[in-house]
Amino acid sequence: MQKRLKIFLVITIPFFAIVHYLGCWRYYYYIEGYDKLVHILAGASIVLVVYWFLEKRAIKKNKQLISLIVLFFIAFCWEIYEYLIDHVISPYLILTPRQMGPMDTLTDFLAAFAGAIVILIWFYLKEEKRG
Repeated sequence: MQKRLKIFLVITIPFFAIVHYLGCWRYYYYIEGYDKLVHILAGASIVLVVYWFLEKRAIKKNKQLISLIVLFFIAFCWEIYEYLIDHVISPYLILTPRQMGPMDTLTDFLAAFAGAIVILIWFYLKEEKRG
């Protein structure tokens, strides 16, 4: 599993860097659903990495809950970052806003958790099959 995690990280880190860079070039605004798709994939990826990390550490209890708490913390920090960029830095640098208001923040959270839930269901079914 360690080798698969390394391969996954080697692929996803550059992927998300490229996806975010393209998003900053207005893909977030010109392609409907682009922002939510990115949040779904990010939520799924974060939970996947945290879950694998917990399995490697042989943690048996509450892996799903711990994964969701870590995701919540990362998503919360990301939304604070977006808010700070938009309201503190952006007025001085003339940047495109990343936040479209409170509803955008809420739907970003929901999208990240939707991706996470899909991965957690997949892990649950995999563990049930294993016995």
